[in-house]
Amino acid sequence: MRVEFGEQAIMACKAAVMNDWESYEKISRSNTNPKACKALGRKVTPFVQERWSDVVLEVAIEVVTQKFASDHALWEVLDKTDNCVLAEMTRYDRNWGTGINKSHLDANNPPAWPGTNILGYSLMVARQRLRAAYAEVP
Repeated sequence: MRVEFGEQAIMACKAAVMNDWESYEKISRSNTNPKACKALGRKVTPFVQERWSDVVLEVAIEVVTQKFASDHALWEVLDKTDNCVLAEMTRYDRNWGTGINKSHLDANNPPAWPGTNILGYSLMVARQRLRAAYAEVP
């Protein structure tokens, strides 16, 4: 499936994991707006949190890796983060983000973050994988 943005790929995977092929088709055709895809992803039924939790990290890593591998300018931005810890610093999202804002006292203390930081972790794994892949290319 060709996608226009990461949110579309993630929501399509979510629908597929839940065997909601009607939502999958709607998401795959909704290639104009990431927010629209996210809204469609919230309507996936049945939604089994445990099933999604089992795969969401690998889905995120794969989507982020493909996104940065497909756009060299974007890859250069990620590569320039050196080996920094990457995080989506938001108190509003404990899944994709850290669960705290960047002004929080624990902002520089990842073990203290209440969130799982799926997005930041996925970016760091993608950075590592792509560096390794590009190092192998003569």
